[in-house]
Amino acid sequence: LTLIKGALKIMAWTKAKTAMVVGVAAILAVGTTTIVIHHYRNAPLFSSTKELSSEEETQYASTTGMTPEQAARTFFEASERENWNEVAKFLQPQFLSANPLWLDRFKARNGGLEIISLGKPFRGRIILFGNQEYAGVYVPYEIRLKDGTVRKWQLAIRCDNPEHRWYWDGGM
Repeated sequence: LTLIKGALKIMAWTKAKTAMVVGVAAILAVGTTTIVIHHYRNAPLFSSTKELSSEEETQYASTTGMTPEQAARTFFEASERENWNEVAKFLQPQFLSANPLWLDRFKARNGGLEIISLGKPFRGRIILFGNQEYAGVYVPYEIRLKDGTVRKWQLAIRCDNPEHRWYWDGGM
């Protein structure tokens, strides 16, 4: 009986040590992740930016039928009116087929938004991706969602495709 009690105590202690090690590892992982996320949220996204020239804007307009700012405005106004067919025109077909629930989540979050302002479109070099220049254009925006939340960021759009159409590429 003494041997069995001793073996049970050793097994319980081993189990407790394992649980403590797993708990400490989880706390360290969460703490490290929090620090990394906090760092990247507060770190600058771009190493450099350059506003589009009027010649570049004109070239985009002649190629696609819209300047980057007009494309961003059309995208946001479609969201404002909850015209999801128009919003879907800015989404690459392969994106929608790969992410079938994305549009439903986008509708719930961004339907009925209000455009506060759109800024001057620019190109930027992104620090997080090896300081490479993005192939598309960024359009700074400020919008108010239905719940009153104000969002201020950059809409990433691009038209470097065979159709020469503006497609949403991020920033929402």
